[in-house]
Amino acid sequence: MSTMAERRPIEIERCLERFWEAQDAGAPIELEQIERLVRLAGVSDAAQADAAVQALFAGIVEPLNDSFRPADRRTYVRVFARVIQLCRRMRGAERFDSQLSALGVSDEADLIRRAESLDQRRSLDPSFEPRTVALLSRVTPGADVAITSAALAWAGARWPRARLKLIGAARLAQLFGGETRLSIVELTYRRRGGLLDRFAAWSAARELIEKMEADDLLLIDPDSRIAQLGLLPLLSDDGRYLFFNGSAASEEDQRSLSELLVERLEQRAAGASLIAARPFVALSAQDNELAGRLIENLGMNKRRVVGVSFGVGGNQAKRVGAEYERQAVRLLLERGWAVLLDRGTTPDETAAADRLAAFAADGGWAVQRIGRESQPQAAADLACWDGDMGGFAALVGTCERYLGYDSMFQHVAAAQAIPLVAVFNGFRSPLFPKRWRPCGPARVSVIEVAAGDLSDQAGLALKSVDSLEGE
Repeated sequence: MSTMAERRPIEIERCLERFWEAQDAGAPIELEQIERLVRLAGVSDAAQADAAVQALFAGIVEPLNDSFRPADRRTYVRVFARVIQLCRRMRGAERFDSQLSALGVSDEADLIRRAESLDQRRSLDPSFEPRTVALLSRVTPGADVAITSAALAWAGARWPRARLKLIGAARLAQLFGGETRLSIVELTYRRRGGLLDRFAAWSAARELIEKMEADDLLLIDPDSRIAQLGLLPLLSDDGRYLFFNGSAASEEDQRSLSELLVERLEQRAAGASLIAARPFVALSAQDNELAGRLIENLGMNKRRVVGVSFGVGGNQAKRVGAEYERQAVRLLLERGWAVLLDRGTTPDETAAADRLAAFAADGGWAVQRIGRESQPQAAADLACWDGDMGGFAALVGTCERYLGYDSMFQHVAAAQAIPLVAVFNGFRSPLFPKRWRPCGPARVSVIEVAAGDLSDQAGLALKSVDSLEGE
């Protein structure tokens, strides 16, 4: 399989190389390379334009922020302030530009000054009682469980009479629809497409929030891509804007993002003591009933059940490999576990899950595929869920244990107090597994995969399953 770098046009790859050479050497930021990528993102050749946008985000923006180093965040602010200012001049950006101007942002320097001031903002007025607390989605469901839900729990406890609104994708109702105080305000963030497509979500969010501002609104931004990690203002008064910078903590601080978030929100709200808030899910009664019925029909209600997901959200670098997955499933089945396997959503994930199901069937274990319309009548040793995330989230809640890669369901398991093993691979920074460690009341074991571990995937599978069964 070719790597992403091999598939990029040479000109784009050279931009990335020059940018990172300067970064690694401690030289001034190569903003010229950013400008070239933005220009390439605006060419008429759709394939090249898409490659430039993906290079900008996957090749620069994400690595800078996934390091969780304050210095890299400062670099990101300067890089993306330049991107925003260049995009304001593009054809079709008139609405985007006028909205920023109306909020007092006239140039790149304004963007940088505001972003750098967010961590030094004064505390909220202690007498302020918001009638509405709105929160921005983190865009990916896993991050919304790990981080945004902790902010929701905190806000709900601090202002018990306030209405809670979560601005994000409609599918978030699958994870939080059971929370009666919460309403989902639908907003789509396009992770593919041109640069202006990325900013369209901010423009739409600004219009939604402008309508809420008269309602004693407090806006919480948990480092959302909707506002491009705090660079784009959404309120006319930032005094009622609580921002969490996920990269502000020192490199010596080993706490998870969930823990850092709650502490930061308390500091801004001038709290006398920390509110005990942690990630949660609020699944619908229908999904919980479905999960219970499936478990009983599969004959798993009297067995030890483990939820397993080898999904990686499209990031193949997180995957250990097919041999690891086969050996982990084999060990679980041999040790008497009933396995609930998520089939995933991408073609790569579904194909890999189907191969695992076939592997188990060839080994003599009873295998079934299940979904929302399933009425299984025969017992199964391995059941492969082919359905949405709300259904599998409810199935995970019935399990005794959970095993998976760094992806959304590790956070879903932790939020439901399911002991789990999370396997982290392909991370660029040693801080990454610490920050994204699932947070919950049950035991969480994190396995950080070193380069040498990939040569012994069977050994890594044994380590994973032994850790899963440990007390």
